[in-house]
Amino acid sequence: GQFCKLILNSAFGGDALNSEKYSNTRLLSANKTYIQHMMGSFIHSIELNEDLYAVQVDRENCRCNTCLQVAYFVLDSAKFWYVNFIYNFMKKAYDMSRMHFVQGDTDSLTWAICGNPNRGPDQLFEEVIKDQEFYDRYKDCVYTDNGQKQILHIGVEKQGYNCIALSPKNYIINDEIVLKGVILDQNPQINEQTFVNCINNGTVTTAINTTLCQRKGTMSRLQMERNAITGSHTKMIKMTAQREAQANEGQFVPLVADNEFEINDTYPHQIRRIKDQKIMNPCEDNDSLSDEAIVINEYDRYRFEFYYYDQETDEFLYYNGRQYRQLHINEMKKSGALFVYMIDTDDKRVKIILDSMDRCEQKLDVKINKQREASMQGLLKQKLKKEIIDLNVKNTYQNRLHNVLEDYSDARNNYKEDLEQLVEKIDE
Repeated sequence: GQFCKLILNSAFGGDALNSEKYSNTRLLSANKTYIQHMMGSFIHSIELNEDLYAVQVDRENCRCNTCLQVAYFVLDSAKFWYVNFIYNFMKKAYDMSRMHFVQGDTDSLTWAICGNPNRGPDQLFEEVIKDQEFYDRYKDCVYTDNGQKQILHIGVEKQGYNCIALSPKNYIINDEIVLKGVILDQNPQINEQTFVNCINNGTVTTAINTTLCQRKGTMSRLQMERNAITGSHTKMIKMTAQREAQANEGQFVPLVADNEFEINDTYPHQIRRIKDQKIMNPCEDNDSLSDEAIVINEYDRYRFEFYYYDQETDEFLYYNGRQYRQLHINEMKKSGALFVYMIDTDDKRVKIILDSMDRCEQKLDVKINKQREASMQGLLKQKLKKEIIDLNVKNTYQNRLHNVLEDYSDARNNYKEDLEQLVEKIDE
């Protein structure tokens, strides 16, 4: 619960919160804008031209139904690119013994560099490069080109001679104070000396934020006092010594979602079945299917959705909405039969034995062949019946032609007999 709370507080900000759900913005004339100023739901208005205003009004009802996956993705994505940049590029290209990590946010981080004392801050990382060949090869894949923003690239936002960081979103860089949640113009007592006093003496400095708020036609001035400079870090969970030792040893811990498996704390994360201590292989995902893939809709009395069998690769796959996940083919210890697990439409886990599936396919082929044979027999029977009906009808063209041929055959036979009799008379 504490971990999820920290995720919401740290990553579920402007990236995931859709502020459009909490207010309405209307384009109104000057007269209607004047009327809206007297309404209780009025928030703010901006003049666009002489007779057009953008008026923001409060909603009576709003819903907070943004999915939590957005917050988790923002945090996990930031951590991934942090680690990818530090371990796959910085540690290989730079001398990390001359660098110190100062502070970081969701999409930024600050480093203290012990470079050339005869050069200014514009030297950046040039004086701490230890592998020039590696740096030249991959720098274009990491850094932006001439300060232009590029997706999944890193750019230098600012540099200077000093940076004092007490906690996330609470630091000084180039005499510029960054303190989230405090209006600095209203609290001049917060300066560089307050940071120094907090570090040396642990002095806690408070701040008062004053805001104006209008509700139901009444303007109110609100003052909120809070601790501004404390030096405490509330954005991280520190593991106990015992827990940290277990994690370093690769201790397996139970999965919350499934009591049949457990997962390793350390990287590479492995999943192990508790029953037989077997390490489960990770799932493989495919972006597409081959043309030979067929849909698996039913097995015995069970019905399935989004399951496929790829005949070209001999794989069973499940479509999870983004990719086709390959199913593990398991083997029974006693019989040696192969099987896979599938979830039917009733959310029941079904063991699909591949040999029995082949028998089902054979039965299905036999059934299809019988239906096809019965259909062909029916067509042949209809054709024969039609032929019999046509033969029984005397006035049909086929029957008339048949009668003419019979008359011609009789005449031919009679003519043949007459010729034979004439030959016999000549011989006599």
